Amino acid sequence: MKQFACIVIALITLAFNSTVVAQPVVTEVVTIEQFQKELQEATTPVFVDFYATWCGPCNRLTPFVETWAETYQGKIRFLKVNVDQVPLLSQQYQVKAMPTMLLFTKDGDLANRKVGYDIYQLMNQIEKNETISIAEINNLLQPQEAAR
Repeated sequence: MKQFACIVIALITLAFNSTVVAQPVVTEVVTIEQFQKELQEATTPVFVDFYATWCGPCNRLTPFVETWAETYQGKIRFLKVNVDQVPLLSQQYQVKAMPTMLLFTKDGDLANRKVGYDIYQLMNQIEKNETISIAEINNLLQPQEAAR
């Protein structure tokens, strides 16, 4: 959990050092092609919220995701994917429970994932933790190697 929090902190820290044009706060992804384009054109880290309209925890988390998106607008790109509308994308990223958050680097590499209430706890830690070195940020942003 601590390592994942450091990854998100690292992405946020790097995002604050980049200049970008403001985009919509949270973008709803409706096709795989749109998702791929969003990742390819990303100039900031990308936070992707996989949700379902019938999912109670998703509905409770949505206002927090929208607040985070406003807070980090222009620094982190926020996308949301309805698993019932884009099921192949959910399958591609092995989303088996909701809400699931995927965090991508600005280069489109999957940095990490969180499922359920851990997303809220993680963002709370980000807001509280202000100590991380540039070296730690750079190390955390390297794509994860497959388990050996």
